[in-house]
Amino acid sequence: MFEFTLSHYIPLLTKSHISVIVLFLLGGVFSRCEEPVELGVVIQNDALIVNSVLYPEALAEVRVGTIRSYATNDEADFVDDAVVEIYGIGDDPEAVLIYQPGTNGIYRAEEFSPRSGMTYEVKVYADEYGISSGQSYVPFPSQITNLESGNLVITEAGGDHIYSFDLQIEYEDASDELNFYHLRLFQGRDQFIVSADGDTIIFDSTKELIEFPPAPGYEYQMAGNNDGILFADGAISGRHVFSLASRIDPEKELFGEIYTELRTVTQEYYKYQNSVANSSVNIGGFTQPGSGYGNVKNGAGSVTGYSGSLDTIVIN
Repeated sequence: MFEFTLSHYIPLLTKSHISVIVLFLLGGVFSRCEEPVELGVVIQNDALIVNSVLYPEALAEVRVGTIRSYATNDEADFVDDAVVEIYGIGDDPEAVLIYQPGTNGIYRAEEFSPRSGMTYEVKVYADEYGISSGQSYVPFPSQITNLESGNLVITEAGGDHIYSFDLQIEYEDASDELNFYHLRLFQGRDQFIVSADGDTIIFDSTKELIEFPPAPGYEYQMAGNNDGILFADGAISGRHVFSLASRIDPEKELFGEIYTELRTVTQEYYKYQNSVANSSVNIGGFTQPGSGYGNVKNGAGSVTGYSGSLDTIVIN
């Protein structure tokens, strides 16, 4: 199997996503917010921004920042003295998360990992900000049951080889409940050299995200930052064939395996990613991605959850 870095899991906002916060604060779109923020009010750094994605088999992490910290991305501007707790069943916290210096606002559990089928609440307390909280369910994974490829065609363009192929994915899709999914595909690339004896020696392997073509009709939506696709029950229903393409340099690379990750996600996760992909706001003449969705009370950001299923296939 393969690893994903932290950036694959937590929707951490950067300078390019400040429009998210503008929409949150000036548009009054906090989830369950009792009173919208009035337009024209100058808002100082008085709101916590809490982001977390909870998933099994990984230590729980929460990022805590403010308007200023996300604007500067400076370690000194992030909140490093908050009390961050995760609650499950009962009145006592499942875990108290510890701040990780040098990570720009990330708090991590020492031992606790979320479990599928559970609902968790993230609570963050910081002086001058009060308590911000968000809640999410962690769904059970829908397992990938079959991967098949076909119709492989290799063409040349500018010295590169373009591999065009069809990929069929089948997965368990529980019919008795509404499910939401995030599908991501990665192309394995094996860097090689040829020895004096003519042997091919692989010295490094990398994985690159495969971009999906535009969806016919309304079968699926692009995730934020072109990070795979989002779809719900009734759109694909357990089986689908995608026509894909990947480009490599045949002088340096070998066409490796296709890595497939199917995330069964919460509706909050789906809404967040969908809003990032489909919202934009013009700031200073530049159109930047924005989000009109968040489920954090007394603050901004999102707490969401998912479980994943992984599989690989060799295209031939």
